[in-house]
Amino acid sequence: MVGLVLMVVCVVPVWVFGVWVWWSGHQHQPPPVLETLHADGQRGDQLAWSPDGKYLAEQITLPGTAAGDPKGAAIIIWDVASGQEVRRFTGGDGGLAFAWSPDSALLATTDGSHTLIWRTLDITVPGNTARPVAALAGHSKYDQISALAFGKDEQALAVADNGGVDLFQAAGGGSWKHLLYAPDSLCATTPCTRSLSWSPDGSWLLAAPWHLSDGTSGVGALDTRTGKQVAFLDASAPLAWSPD
Repeated sequence: MVGLVLMVVCVVPVWVFGVWVWWSGHQHQPPPVLETLHADGQRGDQLAWSPDGKYLAEQITLPGTAAGDPKGAAIIIWDVASGQEVRRFTGGDGGLAFAWSPDSALLATTDGSHTLIWRTLDITVPGNTARPVAALAGHSKYDQISALAFGKDEQALAVADNGGVDLFQAAGGGSWKHLLYAPDSLCATTPCTRSLSWSPDGSWLLAAPWHLSDGTSGVGALDTRTGKQVAFLDASAPLAWSPD
């Protein structure tokens, strides 16, 4: 039996062993680092590419401040091609959360009490004095905004705060119309850091954490036409839909 095994091994071409040795030595190697972006923050809390791949938004907590503090949060916009910072949002410009529109034309930011809508072309020119095209008031100045999400058609925007979720619709000329507010039981912690995810057809919105009347925390599925909770999932963020 030993002789048979040796014979089988010997008839395998030597180059096969060479391929195996190379593959085993490289299969776990990490991909090369293309660029290192240096922000002066304490840590990066959130990253998101613009859908067209030209820019990268990074939400950071500035040194010496706590997470969730509007004065200590910043959002940096990086030009991917050059690796340069082209815009920084802090304080009143909104550094707590952000969202790109699906066509990359708009960026939404928040200072905790307002949602600011910016044109990407205005904020990606270094040194340009940019102003938001819209400023949307939150449901309550006492409920801090923690998450933003554009609908897949760029015509809807969801804004989550401590008390629930606001839905807005584009009304033309850079203005936005308030559609509804879906209230939720207050989170056990403040600020309530929620996650939002639109269904691809725009009919549903997932919000987490969401709560039942008895305080149970999970994922709420909201009907975007009525704001009513239509399902409750015993789950948590992160959230994702299948493409269909």
